[in-house]
Amino acid sequence: MKGLELVLGVWEVKAQPCAGPRWRPGRGRWLPSASSPQPASPRPSVLRSLTSSSSPFPSSAAPTAAVPVSPQRGRGGPRRWEPASEEVMEAAAGGRAAAGCLYLVDALAGDPEVLQADAETYYAELVKKSSSIPDVFLIPGGEEVKLEESCVYFVPLYRNNPTCKMLVLTDPKDKETVLAVYLNQCWWPVEDVVKTADPSRDGLISVQTFGERIVLFVLNYIIFGMLEGSSANDAFFLPHSATECAKILWRNGEAVAFYSVKMKGSLCDGATSQCYLLPVLDTIFVRRKYRRSGLGMKMLDDFCQSFVAEDALGISCPISAAMYQVCQKFLQTYPEEQKRLWEVEAPGDWSQRVNIWLKIQMESSSSGRH
Repeated sequence: MKGLELVLGVWEVKAQPCAGPRWRPGRGRWLPSASSPQPASPRPSVLRSLTSSSSPFPSSAAPTAAVPVSPQRGRGGPRRWEPASEEVMEAAAGGRAAAGCLYLVDALAGDPEVLQADAETYYAELVKKSSSIPDVFLIPGGEEVKLEESCVYFVPLYRNNPTCKMLVLTDPKDKETVLAVYLNQCWWPVEDVVKTADPSRDGLISVQTFGERIVLFVLNYIIFGMLEGSSANDAFFLPHSATECAKILWRNGEAVAFYSVKMKGSLCDGATSQCYLLPVLDTIFVRRKYRRSGLGMKMLDDFCQSFVAEDALGISCPISAAMYQVCQKFLQTYPEEQKRLWEVEAPGDWSQRVNIWLKIQMESSSSGRH
């Protein structure tokens, strides 16, 4: 089990290649599965669920999947992957789907293995032509980035599963900065991967579809791990497993936060037969521009409400000072949870638990004597 570091506040995721993406309209809402933990507490809900009513959905910028546009039509010149204009999108999608401005999470369909095979084929073609004039990717802002082998590579999509990979484009000036991911025969800017045009995708939503797995990966591994996890106190989150229980917090058409849970009875890791003895909040992240707005406390509340029948709930050890501040505020607001929250090491038996509220009181008392 990894230590949990809350990244919050002051403490500091099939198109046709020559005609632009053929957007597919969404087919309604993705509802949590019957096995997903559901809030059952009488405590007022602090976040709108997928099925709750919501205010009118704010308008958002049209998606900018980079589609190939050749500057030398018919002459075999390099392709420029640039954001599709409304005209290109309408021509590619017949108008109706384009009017919905679907993003990747809204439109992604098909077998993940087929999508990966397509990415591997594209990468092989890119390597072959690396000695000639390379294609270019137009990043938001207008700068062109050459699509060369030195800047394009695969990263693991899931933990402990090297066969599932994601093709990414990095900044040639800073290889730790990912600019785009390749899916569905298109390059998608990172910021567009975590957006949605579906008004029903609002609040905390359980991760279920492959598209939502991609969003979780981008939030965790790319946005936090490479782009926003700059603080020396930030924890480092590895990619989640393919079956990780997680929720993404959607707000104003954008994925702004997530948390993941190790379920009671699930294996601690692949090297042992030990199983978790209680539900454990394992990872949590809030995007930098949405910090200091109470989202960490809201996700902690959602976690507790999702397991109202459990006498004890865990948070991965060690808990950072920032996370302790969130826990303190939460437990002061909801004193009925003070006996339930424990800092735990896997698998979480009683010798591996420390009551969080008791520890806060002891440290507060100790600091008051100095």
